[in-house]
Amino acid sequence: MATINGDNGDNFLTGTEDEDTINGLGGNDTIDSVDRPANIFAGSIDPVRDIVRAGSGDDNVTGGKLDRLVGGQGNDFLSVNFNFNGPVVGSATPITLTLDENGTGRASDGTVIYGFESVNFNLSDTGDNVVDTGNVRAQLTGGNGNDTLTTGSADDVVYGGGGNNVISTGGGNDTIGGGSGIDTVFGGDGDDTFGVNVSTDGSDQVNLGDGNDTVRFDRADGGAGNVRLTFTSAEVGNGNTNDAGSLTNQDGGLAVRVQAEDADGNLTGPISRYDDEGITFVAGTQGITFDVRDLVSGTQRGNTFEGVVLGTNGDDALTFFPPFRAGQDFYYNAGQGDDTITAGTGNDFLVGGAGNDTMIGGLGNDSYVVDSLGDTVVEGADAGTDTVLSSISYTLSDTVENLTLTGTGAIDGTGNALDNSITGNIADNRLDGGAGNDRLTGGGGSDVLQGGIGDDVMQGGAGDDVYAVDGAGDQVIELAGEGNDTVRSSVSYTLSDNVENLVLREDGDLNGAGNDLDNRITGNDGDNRLSGGAGDDSLVGRDGDDTLLGGTGADAMIGGTGSDTYVIDNAGDRVIEQPGEGFDTIRSTVSHTMEANTEKLVLSGTDDLTANGNEIRNQIYGNDGDNTIYGDDGRDLLFGRDGADTFVFKAVTDSDVAVSGRDIIKDFDFAEGDRIDLSGIDANLGQAGDQGFQFIGTDGFSGQAGELRTKFGGGNTLLQGDTNGDGAADFAVLLQGQQTLDNGSFVV
Repeated sequence: MATINGDNGDNFLTGTEDEDTINGLGGNDTIDSVDRPANIFAGSIDPVRDIVRAGSGDDNVTGGKLDRLVGGQGNDFLSVNFNFNGPVVGSATPITLTLDENGTGRASDGTVIYGFESVNFNLSDTGDNVVDTGNVRAQLTGGNGNDTLTTGSADDVVYGGGGNNVISTGGGNDTIGGGSGIDTVFGGDGDDTFGVNVSTDGSDQVNLGDGNDTVRFDRADGGAGNVRLTFTSAEVGNGNTNDAGSLTNQDGGLAVRVQAEDADGNLTGPISRYDDEGITFVAGTQGITFDVRDLVSGTQRGNTFEGVVLGTNGDDALTFFPPFRAGQDFYYNAGQGDDTITAGTGNDFLVGGAGNDTMIGGLGNDSYVVDSLGDTVVEGADAGTDTVLSSISYTLSDTVENLTLTGTGAIDGTGNALDNSITGNIADNRLDGGAGNDRLTGGGGSDVLQGGIGDDVMQGGAGDDVYAVDGAGDQVIELAGEGNDTVRSSVSYTLSDNVENLVLREDGDLNGAGNDLDNRITGNDGDNRLSGGAGDDSLVGRDGDDTLLGGTGADAMIGGTGSDTYVIDNAGDRVIEQPGEGFDTIRSTVSHTMEANTEKLVLSGTDDLTANGNEIRNQIYGNDGDNTIYGDDGRDLLFGRDGADTFVFKAVTDSDVAVSGRDIIKDFDFAEGDRIDLSGIDANLGQAGDQGFQFIGTDGFSGQAGELRTKFGGGNTLLQGDTNGDGAADFAVLLQGQQTLDNGSFVV
């Protein structure tokens, strides 16, 4: 047994292997009582081995088991190793130690501590229980047992070791490591740091409490890899019931599920759970990045990140700050409250959460989550290509390039003067690109896409979409089976593939053309040229003198008001005109009967075709083939043109005696083979059956029914027929020019 005394200087005092009394006295002393792993039998040990009195000054004391250790005046530091290093009987007994606010306490093994401001305890391999109730700065290192470690309000360092530990730190800025076991951690107040080794640590449940806390991830092997962070409401969070109902974005009161990923992106290793309030997740080992996933869906939040910063349910100011490296990509989520996020120069992801938030991305290609009308996105000019993800209707601020609508609501997205990319959600959206060469992409709903000024690309996706085209450089993209879609264009336009409808809008003489589908093409008030293309199309001219070309297929064409022209190339083509809607012309490459309220029919090509008029005055023109032309009622002008044409009259009412109802054959040419077919008229109404006419040349009627004669006048030839024998003409046809006719000129 020795007594070792220092003096008032800074002494280095070391005990012996016996029971010593060491008195440091004055000065800043370094004292080691020398802990000896002797064979100690349970129940037979002395209650005290060494006695150390540090004295005044800032002393550094290393004590052993069973020692009485007294700090004295000054800021004293004590280190005790409770972990026996030899064949000690009874060493399986756990250590229990409580320190009060004066740094005073007695361990269950007999060690007595008094008056230390800082302590460092290396605990046993059994389940220890250490409680620091005061302001003593503690450094606690658990063994392999299941320890319960509690510190006070100082800045403590606690490492759990190998067991399944419960660690509770107080109000200081604490440094915590759970170790390889399954640990439960309560951080308390203060700005705490929790260290995680993803290659060795176990599955922990961590609530770091209030303060700006940091979780630091390292790997024992120094390797790289992803750590997946998934926000969830299905696991324990911080119990804040005001926050726990939010499912769209992480927003306080939730939990963060953490698990490592392998090289293929698959989850591997233990799962840990963290409170989501006021935590920053950072990588200690270079190459570790964070794969942040959305709540419920598990969708990735952009690329991986070097750090994750989470706010609280209050009004937070989250800022990129050292020791983070410039250019690192960070994920920020401010939670509830009216928050301000100021990111760094990386490609950052900013979530304001509930409340009216201000998000400042800085340099880099940043992404912003907007969920409130009060949210503000701040970006400088040329500060990267940035994206807003919004669950409400939103208009991009001047320097933000891209907008993606989220959620399931029918909301709108509007661009700015930049070249924007705007993407809708699954509902019915209205997307407006504004100025610039924009790309608009609809989702699953029936969307309205308006490119605005510039050469825009618009893709509606599924649903019955409407596109507003205002420039020749605009492009519309639709895939097969993606709904019944409509382009509304203020310029001449040809429908792209898989788009069904076209509407020309505003003023101007515009053209509209279809595709291979069954299109509906509608003109504006100008003089339009509408072409259906392939398919069974519907063309609607509206006002103006329009030209409607149905194309291949059985098309329906409605000219509307104005003197319209229809091009027919299929027997199934139909023309629809209402009374008083202009002087309308049909040009046909097939035999055709004029629909009601159309005035003119022109046959095209060289085929032998039939042209039939309607009940009003018509102009009918044959082509270069041998045509059959029937004017029907009304005062018709008939042109056979080239070929051996047949002009048909089926009733005396087809060509009236009066000039106002008399048909005119403008180019009858007997030498070319033209004929007049009167076989449909009964020449003698007084005789049973269908009688044929008898041509009598230029002689006058004799009063016998069935006579047919010609009469010259004014350089023209008038053909007359008497069907009732009263000596007067019952019908008359004017042949332009003086024609010499005989019986061969007629089909009677």
